[in-house]
Amino acid sequence: MPAPHGREPMNPARASGGVRGGSPRGTLKGSYPSEVKSHERISTSGAVWQVHPHDPTSHSVTTPLMSDALAIREPPSKAALAWCIAQVVPDSAHATVVAVDPLPGGLDAVTHRVTFDIGPRRQRVVMRRLFVADAQRVEHELAALRGLPLLEWPAVPRLLAADPGANHNDAPTFVISHLPGATNLSVAGSEDRARQMADALHTLHDALPRQLVGVPELTRFRIPSDERPVALPDSLPPVALLREAIETLPARVGTEQVIHADYHMGNVLFDGNRLRAVVDWGTARIGPREFDVAYCYMDLSLVFGEATALGFIEHYETLSGSPIAALPAWTLSAASHAYPDPAAWLPSWHAWGRDELTAEQVRARLANLVNVALAAL
Repeated sequence: MPAPHGREPMNPARASGGVRGGSPRGTLKGSYPSEVKSHERISTSGAVWQVHPHDPTSHSVTTPLMSDALAIREPPSKAALAWCIAQVVPDSAHATVVAVDPLPGGLDAVTHRVTFDIGPRRQRVVMRRLFVADAQRVEHELAALRGLPLLEWPAVPRLLAADPGANHNDAPTFVISHLPGATNLSVAGSEDRARQMADALHTLHDALPRQLVGVPELTRFRIPSDERPVALPDSLPPVALLREAIETLPARVGTEQVIHADYHMGNVLFDGNRLRAVVDWGTARIGPREFDVAYCYMDLSLVFGEATALGFIEHYETLSGSPIAALPAWTLSAASHAYPDPAAWLPSWHAWGRDELTAEQVRARLANLVNVALAAL
């Protein structure tokens, strides 16, 4: 479950969308903020980010192991910031970097908010540098960002620039629009926020395209093995039962389209309790709407409990005008992403202020969710 990136309210003056190529024009003007280090990025395994040698023009990249990711956790270099700003403003030579702030979360990327001034006008963009072991993951996220619709609500990221081959950065990098809001996982107001999430998801499902070149199909079963940590409750059903239930789903369903595939409250930005934006589209897939609904239902069950999760389901069904087809089986498909241990997601939940959640609690909630779904088949 990739973690979210909370944003401060967005400057009304947005840069235009689209990828603009070319090398940085000019240099950064003014003093370099203390948050930004000008030293070179250092990789623990040498030249990790390289274009594939068989095709020097390829955007495919060789990516590092997770240990190499330590090399890019520092802020972007001066050269990388110059490249970033050159892509999004017409006169980058007159840009002054005001701040480069790390954004919380991220299991597969380092994300920074870049604030800069162009004369009297202040702008913000987001630099997202990926450290993933699969080069296709970079290409998938690029395809998803390019294909997102422009919506009044909920807001979604706009791709402003891309360096998938790490030609100008120390890692594959995307520059996206800065979105309003912040992560809000507080218990207070969670039921209302869950209903807003149903509204937003229904709106997205109606707006997202049926197909998008470069976005892969959903993997319905995500459990790596039948082994389970000893600490898991005995009530958690074995993997084989989930697999058998998921295999009963039809090979194709009528509502397959581009879906978020990691839709949960951590990937949604709120202004207080008002939903503003949906972020982190790197996991977008071609799949059924039902999976998005079931995945959010699963996550809400683990974080807030059954009442909040059921309120989300009921509101989405009201908007759709019909029950969610095969919801128990899709719930098990979503739950497979939490196996073998949902406690692996605790660091993210704790970082968002939910320190009271324990491994025992979320394991018990997952067991209850899976058992109820199996009984309803």
